[in-house]
Amino acid sequence: MSERGETTEPEALPHEAGVPVDAAPPLGAPADEPAPDGAARPSVAPRVMGWRDEALGTAFITFAVGIWLIFSPEALGYGPADATWNPVVCGILIAVFSAARAIGPWRSRALAVIIFAIGAWLVVSSFVLDGPPGGQLNQAGFGGIVALLSLIGLAGAQRGRELNPPE
Repeated sequence: MSERGETTEPEALPHEAGVPVDAAPPLGAPADEPAPDGAARPSVAPRVMGWRDEALGTAFITFAVGIWLIFSPEALGYGPADATWNPVVCGILIAVFSAARAIGPWRSRALAVIIFAIGAWLVVSSFVLDGPPGGQLNQAGFGGIVALLSLIGLAGAQRGRELNPPE
């Protein structure tokens, strides 16, 4: 009841009026204008989290590739005259940097660039250093995968910085 003794109907909330609570405002509408359908507008943009999964997913996959590269000379039958050290050293570096990128606070661009450089080296070294044909394909193929995944993770991290600027 109001002060004058009248009963007043409470105003219907957007979700009671059949309007979805998370209804998006029309494109191009200013933020300070009320929505025409009565839906509430958020005062700030919601934080977007999908980029984090992308960046972490690429780090975990490159970690797995690094582990494979460590053991690949034995699995592919490298001989004593072959450059066995190259995939082993590159695999260790890829695994360490990928793990640091995935679990540490160092989800930086620098680690992604370093991982890219190691992947690119694997591709180039497969044509420069001695190795069995299967080993050369292994290094070139997985080096290209590592380089590509590091660029995808780098793009995802950049998107995360753009969508979620520091407060």
